[in-house]
Amino acid sequence: MARVLFGKERDSETNKIRTILADANIPYFFTDVGHQFSDLRDVLQVLSNSKKLPVMVDEGVTYIGYESIRKHCGEIL
Repeated sequence: MARVLFGKERDSETNKIRTILADANIPYFFTDVGHQFSDLRDVLQVLSNSKKLPVMVDEGVTYIGYESIRKHCGEIL
């Protein structure tokens, strides 16, 4: 299953996670959730039960927020 990162294109925490993933050569797909009231963001909120960004789904497990994703990236390595 592919690793997917959901976030906002110009969000600092999303960009930090993208840098961590790129520096560690961890493959992922990035999906920009768009503006605050986008349909994609509404769907993401329902799936993650949270409004917090970024969100990463890896092998069926959802990681919510910078700290959770950063910790998971450390475990991958």
